[in-house]
Amino acid sequence: MYYPACSESCITSSKWPSLNLFTAGDSISTYAISSARGEATIFAQTTTPLGDTAVTRRITTKISRALGSAIEDYSVFTGGNDKDLELKIDATFSGGIMFSNDDIKIQNGATITAQGSVRAHDKIEIAAGSTLNLNGNKKEGQPRVDMPAVDFDSSDPNSWRSRATLMMTPSQFNALPSGSSLTGIIFVNGSPADLHKDLTVTGVLVINGSLDIETPSHLRILSPGGNQPSGLFARNSIEIENSTYVEGLVYASNYLEIEYDDDDTAGTLDVTVRGGIMGRQVRLSRARSGPVAIAITHDNELISRALTDEVSTAPLIDIGHWEEQY
Repeated sequence: MYYPACSESCITSSKWPSLNLFTAGDSISTYAISSARGEATIFAQTTTPLGDTAVTRRITTKISRALGSAIEDYSVFTGGNDKDLELKIDATFSGGIMFSNDDIKIQNGATITAQGSVRAHDKIEIAAGSTLNLNGNKKEGQPRVDMPAVDFDSSDPNSWRSRATLMMTPSQFNALPSGSSLTGIIFVNGSPADLHKDLTVTGVLVINGSLDIETPSHLRILSPGGNQPSGLFARNSIEIENSTYVEGLVYASNYLEIEYDDDDTAGTLDVTVRGGIMGRQVRLSRARSGPVAIAITHDNELISRALTDEVSTAPLIDIGHWEEQY
């Protein structure tokens, strides 16, 4: 929804009047005024004859829409209504919208470089000693956006299980030798052991549970090209604690963490995502000091390929308030 910015001179011309709609002599008039993209106030006024006088009723409501026409516009999306986007280690975000349904908190001396929009439903907090280098804009008080629900294992033909090209048990996945390469939609029906091996998937790795990526693993998710999906999906949680490269969407229905861990990170925590990351809660943190190279580069085409049409858009209209006068 986009209402072009409207000056006082266009208020009259934008009215839509109706006469004698319910009874002789009544009238209804409505119009909308927009102050910015996705933000508008709608006015309605009715006048009804009552004996020798008339009763006038005026209704005002403010509506707004989160910027971005679809969920693909978000490079980082934190979808839990009471969950923050926590950024506690250095990271670079290029393009797209960084969004949290609660707060965005930059802490622990982290330097966050962002090229795009940084938006939160509540507050954007930058703790002392931390830095946000922003080449774009930031905005607080944004409307909530529903977390896109992903169908992992229903009988629907669009679920990941139904579309899988290879079904694996956790034991079968655990038994893969280091250096394995898989192609297609790989569906692991449960939570495998922590990943400690090199693995390349050209397509989508779907975990119908949780996945931890630890040293000495190196996980690569590559796009097969064309219109085929790619990414890493988990029905529960994803913890990335060692080298990971993803072309596509990284999606956790519950908790998504990128962490420099005490025992499970070796050398530089090198995490690159070309596409986007989404979780009900998203956290970048460290348990000890050590070098990091974390880069999230937004690619809405890769995100779009990984989401079905049913979840690629989310309800984005938020009603601010009603006021009635008689």
